[in-house]
Amino acid sequence: MPVRIEAGAEPIPGYRLLNRIGGGGFGEVWRAEAPGGLLKAIKFVYGDLQIPEEADGNRAQQELKALSRVRKVRHPFILSLERFDIVDGQLIIVMELADRSLWDRFRECRSKGLPGIPRAELLGYLEEAAEALDLMNIQYDLQHLDIKPQNLFLVHNHVKIADFGLVKDLQGLAASVTGGVTPVYAAPETFDGWVSRYSDQYSLAIVYQELLTGVRPFRANTTQQLIHLHLTGKPDLSALPARDRPIIARALAKTPHERHPSCLELVQALRQAGGESRRVVLPSFVEHYGEGQEVEHESSAEGNQPVVAMAQAHEASARAPDRTHAVGVTTQAVERQSERLGTGVLVPTLVVGLGGWGLAVLRQLARCLVERFGSLRDLPHLRLLHLDTDPESQRGWGEEFLSHGGESLLLRLQRPARYLRPKDQLPDVAEWLDPQMLYRMPRSQLTGGMRALGRLAFVEHYRSVRYRLQQALETITQSEALSHSMARLKLEMRSDWPLVFVVAHLGGGTGSGMFLDLAYVTRQLLAERGYLPPRIIALLALTDPESPRASPLPLANTYAALRELEYFQAGGRRFIARYEAKGPIVQDVSPPFTRCVLVCLGEDRDGNNGERLERFSGSERVADWLYREVLTPLGRQADLLRALDDSLRDRVSDAVASPAPLLDVGQAERTARGSVLSLYGLASLEHPRRQILQAVATHLAEQLVRQWCEIPGQVATADLECQLATVMENLALFPEALQASLEQQAAEALGQEFAQAVTQTLSEQRQQHQDANVFVGEVLSRWHSWFGNPDELAGSWRTFLLTDRWQKFLEPVLRQAEENLLKWVWQFLEVPQARLAAAESAVRLTVAQLDAWLQALESQQAEAIAAQRAAENELETALREWERGSRAWMLERRSEHRKHTLLDRIGGALEQLALAQFRRFACEQLVRAYLSLRGRLSDQNKELNFCRRRLQQLADQIAQEYQRLPQLPAQQGYLYVQGENLQQAVEHVLAGLPPDLWQQLDEHFQQQLHREGTSLQRLCTASGDALRPLQRALINEIERWLEQHWPPCDVAELLLRQRGAEAAVRATVQRLFQLATPLVTTLTPSAGRSFTLAALPNSEAGHLLAELIHASLPENTVFLVGDPQELVIYREWVGVSFEDLPQLGPDARRAYEQVCFLEHFTPHSRLDIPAFQVCHKPVAP
Repeated sequence: MPVRIEAGAEPIPGYRLLNRIGGGGFGEVWRAEAPGGLLKAIKFVYGDLQIPEEADGNRAQQELKALSRVRKVRHPFILSLERFDIVDGQLIIVMELADRSLWDRFRECRSKGLPGIPRAELLGYLEEAAEALDLMNIQYDLQHLDIKPQNLFLVHNHVKIADFGLVKDLQGLAASVTGGVTPVYAAPETFDGWVSRYSDQYSLAIVYQELLTGVRPFRANTTQQLIHLHLTGKPDLSALPARDRPIIARALAKTPHERHPSCLELVQALRQAGGESRRVVLPSFVEHYGEGQEVEHESSAEGNQPVVAMAQAHEASARAPDRTHAVGVTTQAVERQSERLGTGVLVPTLVVGLGGWGLAVLRQLARCLVERFGSLRDLPHLRLLHLDTDPESQRGWGEEFLSHGGESLLLRLQRPARYLRPKDQLPDVAEWLDPQMLYRMPRSQLTGGMRALGRLAFVEHYRSVRYRLQQALETITQSEALSHSMARLKLEMRSDWPLVFVVAHLGGGTGSGMFLDLAYVTRQLLAERGYLPPRIIALLALTDPESPRASPLPLANTYAALRELEYFQAGGRRFIARYEAKGPIVQDVSPPFTRCVLVCLGEDRDGNNGERLERFSGSERVADWLYREVLTPLGRQADLLRALDDSLRDRVSDAVASPAPLLDVGQAERTARGSVLSLYGLASLEHPRRQILQAVATHLAEQLVRQWCEIPGQVATADLECQLATVMENLALFPEALQASLEQQAAEALGQEFAQAVTQTLSEQRQQHQDANVFVGEVLSRWHSWFGNPDELAGSWRTFLLTDRWQKFLEPVLRQAEENLLKWVWQFLEVPQARLAAAESAVRLTVAQLDAWLQALESQQAEAIAAQRAAENELETALREWERGSRAWMLERRSEHRKHTLLDRIGGALEQLALAQFRRFACEQLVRAYLSLRGRLSDQNKELNFCRRRLQQLADQIAQEYQRLPQLPAQQGYLYVQGENLQQAVEHVLAGLPPDLWQQLDEHFQQQLHREGTSLQRLCTASGDALRPLQRALINEIERWLEQHWPPCDVAELLLRQRGAEAAVRATVQRLFQLATPLVTTLTPSAGRSFTLAALPNSEAGHLLAELIHASLPENTVFLVGDPQELVIYREWVGVSFEDLPQLGPDARRAYEQVCFLEHFTPHSRLDIPAFQVCHKPVAP
């Protein structure tokens, strides 16, 4: 699931999120408390680095590349980066926490009635920003490309430049840009897809004008118009002081080279134009930071391999002091670890796959484990590591392997000159390799099937390999790892000693060339930890000499590798190797492997010599064997039988006639007798419950998601209306409540009720002014100071007593209302069987309610405007009468009475005008508030439609996954309860599901989201790659639910019921026995001891089937309890001799000699051992 991003969460251990600071298209920024109580800013970048091909993944990749560019830049005016981590594919950046941004400072100045930031203060900020930008430009060839007020932060009144997500490395004079720039501040060349050294200066000039005057030089209604103005339009500089205009005009030139030479010279010109002076130090004359300290970079060949880079960074920090004396496994005084044995099957396991075939096996094993257990992260006692010399292995199958939780390390060869003149820690390769053979290295710098080059790659990357092995062994041997896996799998422990498998194809160059060195280095690491004797098993694929596609080189490689294995495996032969010029010598006199399991394949090539990985055969069978060896009772019982001699094994098989776990591996003798070579074969008959459940779960997941996407139709609205009424009442959003609040605010502002304040004002002004014109002017001025007028309210710097107070009162009310309404709407997305339909209905009902209120308010507002106009007409009429009668009153005795009467009339009109204005402006405030809420809610329809499109995409992806599910072959090997194939079995299960299934599944999945600390809303509105883990999680949860509600099927019962007759059952069992014959056709059981294991369900049907098998198979068949859904026949030949192998027969010997006659060539991995020099310089006949 995605990283939890919410208050209180710790996405990085020790860093607790406090509150969200902001967000945008790049991601989110949160304030966080770091270890020690320090406050930091944490940026969560959208996109999954594990999925680089996704669009959102590219966003994170772009940010990661930008970090690699700017991490070497240090300057006091650049916001410092504390660290960055990649958690579950998400890039997390910890930064210095600033006080505020320049945009915040600008808004503060505007609130004080200023047009912008004072010029002297602003130039100080921009001078610091310009110094940092010029440093990046001149010394590091970098352009920021996102300079805007929001990215210029203030820390103790000093500028800090931040957000380097778009930074570009200039190559020569220009670099390309792929998008993401902010159009308001972007230079015109960026819209043409390139960047110049003067792009940031253009943005800085726009920032200067905007923050100084509040007016941008380019203003447009649409983005297209804005881009057109940047490309062709003339900037509007009229808001600037006249002295600044030519300077900014030059900085905004369309042609980059016509701008100022640097950002600092732009700021200096502005200072000089204002009569200011300040000493400026240009970066070109500043001493380079860290001069003389070289930064070590990866070579271009490996620069795009993050796995290698990380491994080398880790191992460099873990280097031990150099020692020149020889050390070996057998000479170190190490206290032996005590082994804890159990009655279960789990053992700490490391599987190392070498080369292309090793990857093929690891990929199949990882897929098998993920299908059965969900994720390799749930199996911390098991690690899968792939080593290869071919960078193409990191793609295709390699990407799938890594996505399942596997690990990979690239051992890339360098050019021959690197080895002919060794330096650094590399020893002289001429001690064990013919230097002329280096010139046979292909231009691709792959092994080309040459085993010696495979070993050379191991020597080159010895430290990285050793570090990876060391880390893996430390992980799997932790007691917590085994305990966690035991709890997760509900299986018991077999042993707490680690078991290491080395998987390689002996016919290639990579795995065949390094498998022995890898074994001895692993032995050393295990011995250093007290695991004596170390347990290392080789799983080796052999080229089939009878294959028509077998060519001389793979056969010769297989022959040479087997002879080398025979040489060291015999015991008493000292293995000596030096992997570092001044490092220790690794030496050992013990055999490299505890046991060697041989697999004969029709395909004969390693991935390094041109064969495609898809053409490897047998990898599925080998992965299946590995799974059973380390995670099922079969491995435990086979391990015991291997340690018994023939007479003991026969007595055990005679005593076993039922599938019961009779053998205790803790009491078994674990020392190998005779040859350690073994061959195996395995065949099974199973009820594919897992595949059926997977297909059913995938189908149900698609249907469930499509239900979430249903268009609102017959959604019950009665309950929603009641909920909405409650929300509105709690928020006091009804017009009557808000109008009452506005009246209260007016009374508090005026010190009395509004009507009383009007009466008092009229009385005071009437007493002070007997002239009607003066009286009216003073009163209207008072009314204006209370309300203003509609034309002045928008963007005015003046304050008005009542309208400003109303606005300040309504702002927090609106924020709270918006927050609660949106929370109420979006919470339906987390309600099972409600989801999008209910959320959209909630939006529709809320908008309808607001529309009704707006209609009523507009009616009241119209009435108030009509009353205001009537009062204005009455006032105008009374004033005209006053003007007409003013001269006549001087001649009449009763003029005073007429004047008072007319003034009373004027006063009444003014009072009605004030009351009408009060109602009008109050209605206008509420209309604005409701319109704002309505617009915000209407926007939610777009967000919900976006969620619908995302969920529809998710449903389509799940449908595609359903189509890609493997179709089981229509052959003997599978039994179905109903139907004859997987599709019919799936349809049968779907038909029998309960009617309330959807409600149960929806509730179950919602509970899982809650446990994960996330929500459907977050997953839908997050970056595009968030749907991928949602898809997997949804299918997995439904599959777990089905496992609990659909009981397993007994394959023994199925077999007996479907085959019916005893003869048919025996025939089926005998066919399985034949299919389990090891794939070496020229060997017979006389070549070694053999045994047979039959894994059966522990049921009444299983016991009946065991009796039939006991009568049908050889007498040395041992029974054990297995999975109730499968019957497994496992055959193994132990004690096989090297001389019995056809890969050491005449055909392989001829291919070996043919290759040996090539000049400066050997199929052996090393030439410093006399036994391997036989064919290096053949004697002429």
